[in-house]
Amino acid sequence: MNFDADPRLTVARGYDLIGDRYSSWAGESRDAVRTKYERVLIGGSPAGSGLLDLGCGNGIPTTRRLARHFHTTAVEISSLQAMRARSNLPTARVICADMTRLQFGPESFDAVSAFFSIIHVPRDEQGALVDSIAAWLRPGGVMVATMMSRSLDTGWEDDWLGAPMYWSGNGVEKNVGLIEGAGLMAESAEVESPDSESFLWVVARKPR
Repeated sequence: MNFDADPRLTVARGYDLIGDRYSSWAGESRDAVRTKYERVLIGGSPAGSGLLDLGCGNGIPTTRRLARHFHTTAVEISSLQAMRARSNLPTARVICADMTRLQFGPESFDAVSAFFSIIHVPRDEQGALVDSIAAWLRPGGVMVATMMSRSLDTGWEDDWLGAPMYWSGNGVEKNVGLIEGAGLMAESAEVESPDSESFLWVVARKPR
């Protein structure tokens, strides 16, 4: 299979190659907005609540900070990044997997975070993923996720921080529709620009 034939392989292998470089770049360019939404998650759930973090990377900085508050299950598609995350997140359960193929029981988590990860999922699969997140959340549980602020069917880049990479997504209105269609209540949907690219940050809650 060609390197770019499957978006999942592109993303997984890409972060295998650029994991350390990405972590440094993301911390420098996006830390303020990450911190803002980490506080939303922490403020919306009691200490010791169960968190599912989708796309944890090497665990630094976001998942490590969240894991101080939550009982954390972290998911990462890159095997090398997942290995690093296990070292960096000694109190968390780290799973190396494609987030669209996860299986958890209904109402397994109090919170779900997906910081800059759903944007790597083909957009025709994002609705099913949001449906799964809604099912995994307990009543009253919160989801904080980064999504595309513009419509992008398939976005490929041959050299992003040193590796091929893939993105996809829907515009603001469609993303909010996917969330509400899954039975979640969108508490906020803000377009934030932590660097040269704008993203939609969604805070949604499952009704009690």
